[in-house]
Amino acid sequence: MTSRVLTGDFWHGGPPGLLVGTILRPTHLSSQARAAYALAGAEYVEGIYVTPDKEFARAHAATWAERHGTAGDGSLYRVRPQGQLFDDPDYAGFDVSYVTSAAEIIAVDEERVRLTSKQANSRVLQFRRWPDGSPQYDETGMVAIPAGMSGPEAYALAQLQPWADLYSPVTQELLGDLVRKHQRRS
Repeated sequence: MTSRVLTGDFWHGGPPGLLVGTILRPTHLSSQARAAYALAGAEYVEGIYVTPDKEFARAHAATWAERHGTAGDGSLYRVRPQGQLFDDPDYAGFDVSYVTSAAEIIAVDEERVRLTSKQANSRVLQFRRWPDGSPQYDETGMVAIPAGMSGPEAYALAQLQPWADLYSPVTQELLGDLVRKHQRRS
């Protein structure tokens, strides 16, 4: 991973109820959480994730409870990284997400962040790429079918709503149903 020296405000979308002065430190992921990362094709790096993009952090705050299997909404914190910043491997090259060893909360910017799934996804999924490096979504949020993909999989992807998260269990189930439906028609 590449170390970075950056200045300016950094944000973290995390659990509700944290106080100014709290030092955020990495927690060990449960096997269920690690499996979710693997299913999403994401790489988990032990550390605290911070971003200079406030809306990117708001999206993570809004989906915090869903990603951690709890109830409620997360909060948006302005933080001061405590240590070197490294590119988040899932967003390398976009200057939108970094990993550090710890971060101090210097302000509680917004408690109980609420966004619709579409609003949250539009702030995060715009950075997703296919293995060949091409964007997974176009500017309107529709899935960009990768070059060379055709048949039932391409048909299924084209049926999705804007900013549908390809790796969510609900979308995975829908894609499976659409592929089977298309295969029966062929």
